[in-house]
Amino acid sequence: MKHAVAVMALLIALPAFGESLIKNGDFEKGKMGWDTDPGLRIVPIQEVMPELVGSPQGQVLAAELHKNNRRALSTKLRIDRKARMISIRMKMRPGPGFNPVPPEAPQYTIRLEYQGGATFSQRAIDPAGDWQDVKWDFTDLQGKSQIKMVVEFHPGGGIILVDDVAVDEVQ
Repeated sequence: MKHAVAVMALLIALPAFGESLIKNGDFEKGKMGWDTDPGLRIVPIQEVMPELVGSPQGQVLAAELHKNNRRALSTKLRIDRKARMISIRMKMRPGPGFNPVPPEAPQYTIRLEYQGGATFSQRAIDPAGDWQDVKWDFTDLQGKSQIKMVVEFHPGGGIILVDDVAVDEVQ
């Protein structure tokens, strides 16, 4: 009985995650729900990474980096007024020809735009890495019922792959 009470207390103390605010974060329905700049394509994973034979099938966002300009992927989020935080998660990996310019610079920015302001977090990708988990929690939600989430890819060469984007409200 003591264990049941302890487990129940723990569950009550944990934040409650709702259904993801992103409806097509796995890109299986193409660009539905997303705004994309030219150079960003939704493709079968095997098309850009044929060496991943035997890996799960499905579609991913392939962001072809531009040598001078940034490219962006964005979507609008409606935030419940009771939410205390939104938690952003996605997976990224370097694709064919990935070459950041300069190599030590961040390769992408996650930006949240809302009435009266914006906030961002710049990130880097391990060029030799596999799928990398990206996570960012945003807690300053007071008075922000609509937020535009933007993933901006910095100049460089080659491709960055994105999959499994989720944004959860924490009550």
